[in-house]
Amino acid sequence: MAGGNFDGARGTCRGVVMLTRFSALPAALLLSTVLGCQKNENSDDCAQMLSERIHVGIPQGDVEQFLNNCGFTHSIDPRTNTIYALKRGDHGGLVGQDWNAQVDLDAKQKVTSIKVEKVFTGP
Repeated sequence: MAGGNFDGARGTCRGVVMLTRFSALPAALLLSTVLGCQKNENSDDCAQMLSERIHVGIPQGDVEQFLNNCGFTHSIDPRTNTIYALKRGDHGGLVGQDWNAQVDLDAKQKVTSIKVEKVFTGP
């Protein structure tokens, strides 16, 4: 072989070895990203349930019960009357998926607004 890519002492072609080594890394990254981005149906169902069942006027106790039933960790900020909730999702791949909820309450501890969103975290 001409061109200096053939290593006669080892009987290998350096260009092919380098190409294989460099193409394995992107393939591994692509595979882990695809696996990490798969949907977690239970989490999607729970977030949909929160959006449907928690609406303006519901008392704080009912909101906390729904959050507990869906596996959300939550706390209330008494200064702002806001419940902050987080549900950890699938973190098996390169990108993790969590759910974040924010529920605003009025002075009578009833819901005035709710926001539920999917949050992706990665390296």
